[in-house]
Amino acid sequence: MKKIYFIVCLLVINSICIAGQLTVSQMIDSAARLYDNGSYMESVQWGEKALAKAKKLRDEVGTMTAYYELGNAQFYAANFGKSISNYFAALKIAEKRKDKKMQNLSLNCIANVYYAQNDFKKANQYYRKSMAADPVNGPSMAKGNCMGYMAGIFYNQKQFDSAMIYYEKTILIYSQFHDSSGLAMMQQNLASVYGKLGRPVKAEKMLIESLELSKKLGDHSGIGYAYFSLGLFYLENKQAKKAVEPLLKSLDEFKMSNDYAYVANSNLALSNTFYELKDFKQSIDQYKRYVSYKDSTNNTELTKEITRKELSFEVEKKQLADSLKRAEAEKEMKIRNDEKVKRQSLYTYAGAAGFLLMLIIVIILFRNNRIKQKANHEIRIQKEIIEEKQKELLDSINYAKRIQTAILPSEKSIDKIMKNRKK
Repeated sequence: MKKIYFIVCLLVINSICIAGQLTVSQMIDSAARLYDNGSYMESVQWGEKALAKAKKLRDEVGTMTAYYELGNAQFYAANFGKSISNYFAALKIAEKRKDKKMQNLSLNCIANVYYAQNDFKKANQYYRKSMAADPVNGPSMAKGNCMGYMAGIFYNQKQFDSAMIYYEKTILIYSQFHDSSGLAMMQQNLASVYGKLGRPVKAEKMLIESLELSKKLGDHSGIGYAYFSLGLFYLENKQAKKAVEPLLKSLDEFKMSNDYAYVANSNLALSNTFYELKDFKQSIDQYKRYVSYKDSTNNTELTKEITRKELSFEVEKKQLADSLKRAEAEKEMKIRNDEKVKRQSLYTYAGAAGFLLMLIIVIILFRNNRIKQKANHEIRIQKEIIEEKQKELLDSINYAKRIQTAILPSEKSIDKIMKNRKK
C-alpha cells in the first residue's frame, strides 16, 4: 500500500511540474488557438490559467494580455458579461502602461460586445474611443473595422444616409489595404443601403462589383453571398424572372462551401421568386427543401444569424474575425511554439491519465483491504462467541458433574451395600 501511495504522489508531482513549465505566453497562445478552433470552454479554462499564473508572477503585460484573450474566449462562448469585464480589466492596465495598441484593441472589443447585444448607443461610443486610441495616424484597418460597425449601427437605426457615408469610408480603407474579402462584403452592405435610399442602379452596380471580386478570390461563400444578394435585389425590385438565375447559382456555391444555413435561405428566396412567377409547383418544391435544410440547422444562434443575413446585412462575424487576426499580428509579447505546447499538453494529459489510473488502483486496493479487514473482524468475533459458548457448556457440564457427585453415593459405598445384600 505504501509503495502505491508513493507512486501516486510521484505522478501528481510530475503532472504539476509539466503544467508549471508552460509560460504565460504559451498558455495565452493555447487559449487563442482553442477559440479559433471553436473550443470555447477549453479556451476559457486556459485563459483563466494564464491569468492566474501572470498574477502570481506579477507579470503586468502577461496579466493584461491574459485578460484580453479571456475576454475573446468569453465573447465566443456568449458569456457577454464576463467578456466585457475582462476587456475592461485589460483596458485599465493598458491605460496605466500607456499602451495604445492594447487600448485600441480593448475598446474595439468592448464596442463589439455592446453591438452583439444590440446596445448600439454604447457600441457607437466605444467605436469612436477605439478610433481615437488607434496609434496609427491616418487610415488604418482598425479604423476601417470600426467604421464598418458604425455603418451597421446607422443601418439598424434606419439612418441610411449616415450608413452610406461610413460604408463608403470603410470601402476606401479596405481598398487601400487590399482587404478584398472585407471589401466584397462592404460592397454588398453598401448596395443594401443604396436600395433603402431608392438608388437601384447604384445598388445593382455595387452588387455586380462584389460578385466579380469574390470570383477573383475564388471564395465560394463570398460568391454565394454575392449571388444571393443580387437575387434578392431583383426580387425586391419586382424583377422575379432575373432573380432566378443568381439564386440558383447561390445554391450551388453554398453547397460547395457546406453553408447549409444559406442553402435554406436560397431555397426560401427561390420559393418566393417562383411564387411571384406563378410557378406554384416549383415554389412548393423549393419551400419543402427550405424546411428540410432549416430543420437540419435548427440552432438558436444560427437561426438569428440566418435572419440577419436574409436582410443581406451581416458584418459582425467577418469584422470580429478581422479584428482578432489583427490582434494576433500586433501582440509582440506572445511566444509562438506550437510543437512544444502540444508536447507539453500531451505530457500533462498523460500524467493526469496516469494519476487517475493509479488513483483508481489505490481506491480498489483500499476497498479490498477494508473488506478483508471487516471479514477478519467478523471471523474473530464469531470465534470469540464460539469459545465463549464452549466455555459455558464445559462449565455447565462440570457443574452438573459436581452436583451429581454430591448426590450419588461413592463407589465404595455402593460396593459395601452390594456385599451386605449378598450375605
